[in-house]
Amino acid sequence: MSKRISECQVLITGGNQGLGRAFRKALEELGADVFITSRKQGEKAFFWDMEDPDSTKKLLKDLEDKKISIDILIHCAHIFSDKKLILQVKPEDFKNSLVNNVVPIYELTRGITRGMSRRGFGRVLFVGSLISQYGGAGKVPYITEKAALGGLTQAFHAEFNSKNVLTNIIHPNLFETEDIHQRVPQEIIDEMKKESPTGKLLQMDEIIKESLSLLLPDSTISGKIINIDGGVKW
Repeated sequence: MSKRISECQVLITGGNQGLGRAFRKALEELGADVFITSRKQGEKAFFWDMEDPDSTKKLLKDLEDKKISIDILIHCAHIFSDKKLILQVKPEDFKNSLVNNVVPIYELTRGITRGMSRRGFGRVLFVGSLISQYGGAGKVPYITEKAALGGLTQAFHAEFNSKNVLTNIIHPNLFETEDIHQRVPQEIIDEMKKESPTGKLLQMDEIIKESLSLLLPDSTISGKIINIDGGVKW
């Protein structure tokens, strides 16, 4: 199936802030029809609460009712846990964090790729994190959840690639965004800047530039795990 990006309908989870908003802007500039998920509904924003077991079913039903056929799915949304060392993380809290961050996106991707495969076209991009590839203290739920997205990438690639539904994941390094200084200690940010060839954190426009080719209709890349380190080696 041949398609132009301007003919594509896009869904970006968490598309009202940070990297999701940057993806939205870039794809709208290319002419795509972009929708987002949010905890606040709007003209092009669909309500999605990852902590609500029924919310994903409702989101899929809302898309169907509005006759929106998603061609490109980009998953940016994430529910963050408090920073704690492994021995401080209770198994029940660990379980709940994984359920909230992995199960809903599996259910959403499963529902959306079903339609993609019938139409013979689709692009799925998961946003992971470089820390899931190399590890780090105090982030065991986050590391595990982002690593799980890599597993989903391989699973969906294996089953849908032949239908021209291509699935990939990017793992960005620490990047400049609105809440970065609230979530990450300043000494880590300073160290990243010191190690960077540009003297600053990875920028969102760099991530978008690296990622857009994976979403275009003429792409043939699938099942890839792409690290975007901004020149800082772990």
